[in-house]
Amino acid sequence: MARRTWRRRLRLARRRIAYRLLFAVFALLRFVPAPLLHEVGRASARLAYVVLRRDRRRMRRNLRAAFPEETQRARDAIARGVFLNVARHGVHVLLAQRRGRVREDPDLPSRADWDELRATFLEKGAIGITAHLGAWEILGCGFTQDAPGRLGVFAHRLRFAPANDWVERLRTMFGIRVFYIDAPILSAVRYLKQKNTLGILPDQDLKRVPGIFVPFFGRPAWTPIGPAMLALASGVPAYCIYCLWEGGAYRLLREGPLPLPATGDRDEDIRIFTETWTGVLERVIRTYPDQWVWFHRRWRTTPETIARLQTEGPKP
Repeated sequence: MARRTWRRRLRLARRRIAYRLLFAVFALLRFVPAPLLHEVGRASARLAYVVLRRDRRRMRRNLRAAFPEETQRARDAIARGVFLNVARHGVHVLLAQRRGRVREDPDLPSRADWDELRATFLEKGAIGITAHLGAWEILGCGFTQDAPGRLGVFAHRLRFAPANDWVERLRTMFGIRVFYIDAPILSAVRYLKQKNTLGILPDQDLKRVPGIFVPFFGRPAWTPIGPAMLALASGVPAYCIYCLWEGGAYRLLREGPLPLPATGDRDEDIRIFTETWTGVLERVIRTYPDQWVWFHRRWRTTPETIARLQTEGPKP
């Protein structure tokens, strides 16, 4: 137990050092011109692929399980693309923060694209199910910059408080309302019924969040049931929505409204709806595999993990 505690503290210390270094780099990059900043991003992606060996190994394991038919060379190309996508997304986030707007750059969605999306989602309100895929933060910032206060996001608190504060400042700067997953769901339901949009990124393995196991790339994955609970409780239409890099530019992709099951069995409705949006997400990731965060431990939680947590009960 003592060794496990020591290792956990060491990991936390390393994470804090990494975040502080990252913030220092961000501060310096504020003075770098946009064209050069994109070059720095691409160079950083190539360096990260070489240096971050643990993440690279985890991606290789995940990609081997998800795409067994591909060659190792093809899977490594996907892994390198993941780092490039994260860097490209990060550059656009830094530029948006610097400018105070997601400007109409040639490689970003046009004003007409954002207007069309807002018109659809704000007519009746909507649940926007997205993922850590493509440019997820730009998706939220671009949506709200001309409709502040009309988009809320369900968020997981980052363990390192300064990092959590940085992300929250970015979102609130663009008028995004943040609902943390440990808050009562009723406030989010009320927000939806006021014809607002609520964005959710439920593609990560959060073992202490209510969920169920559903198939994802042929393996059972512990998946949050929040989107299903919100959709069933509010009756607001739900869509899968992404901002994806295609043909040298980002474009908005949406699918929906997703069918809302009504079997008369609440648990069965939750299972069906969760499998529905997870299936849509898997199909999109298979089309754009180099834009999803494969270094995340998506299949970490097992039935044994959940059984142990239920035995331990909530932490005091």
